[in-house]
Amino acid sequence: MLKKFNRILGGMITGTSFYVDKNNEQIYSVSFKRADNREMTVSVDRQYYDRCVHGNLAIFDIDVVMENDGDINHYDKKLSRAKRVAFVGVDTDINTYKERMTEDLIWLSRYAKPLKGNDSKKSKRPPWMILIGLVFIIGGILLIASVPIKIFAQISDGKRYADFIYTEGEVIDQDWSMSTTNHDNDDIYYDIKVKIQYEADGNEYVITEKINNQRYSIVLVEQDMIYNQSNPSEAYLASYDVIAKRYIPDGCDSWVSYILLFVILLVMGIICTGVGIMVTFGR
Repeated sequence: MLKKFNRILGGMITGTSFYVDKNNEQIYSVSFKRADNREMTVSVDRQYYDRCVHGNLAIFDIDVVMENDGDINHYDKKLSRAKRVAFVGVDTDINTYKERMTEDLIWLSRYAKPLKGNDSKKSKRPPWMILIGLVFIIGGILLIASVPIKIFAQISDGKRYADFIYTEGEVIDQDWSMSTTNHDNDDIYYDIKVKIQYEADGNEYVITEKINNQRYSIVLVEQDMIYNQSNPSEAYLASYDVIAKRYIPDGCDSWVSYILLFVILLVMGIICTGVGIMVTFGR
């Protein structure tokens, strides 16, 4: 047996429709998502129908025609009718709507467990996506961290070679071999093996070093180097480093080069971290 029950329910409008019945009368309907995330469709007067826009919030005063001893989830869509509709932002305020939705959720929960919203479904990430996001985050953090690590490493090398003395060595012999990085021989590298003679405390010493050069197969006769004043036979090719403020192996005497390197690392790190956060936690 059908029974009519009056209830006020809030919700977000999800759609509208109309049809002509057998009496040639136009029936206007509006669908909305209730507080329990179930969709409900009721008929409305034309004056309310014209104001119903998808996505707008509203409060409906409904005469619900129900089945199954008054279960709100089993109702007659054709006979159930919204007598009045109050639109949020025009006829009522958002606080009233929120209070209405809270009360509705408690009341509707007596009939059935609320459905999970679409937002909660969308927020779930598959494990592979989370893994990719974490890889980007970790990679970005490592890139950003490489800036202070590089600075600390150069400062540490400066302290490590504090007892080394700068001198100029003379290349007395050199030999080279050629290698490429691809099959088309576009990038040619020369591996140059050199013998360098230098003088320390009135004695001459010779060291053998390997130099990689992309453009030339020979190196300059004079080479900057450092040797250990406690053990002059321990020596290395060296360059002045602006961070270490002394000659060290693999030093760089240009602030511009360092700044460019640090900017690239920071930008790449920030981008990777941002992408990782979006992939892992974004909506």
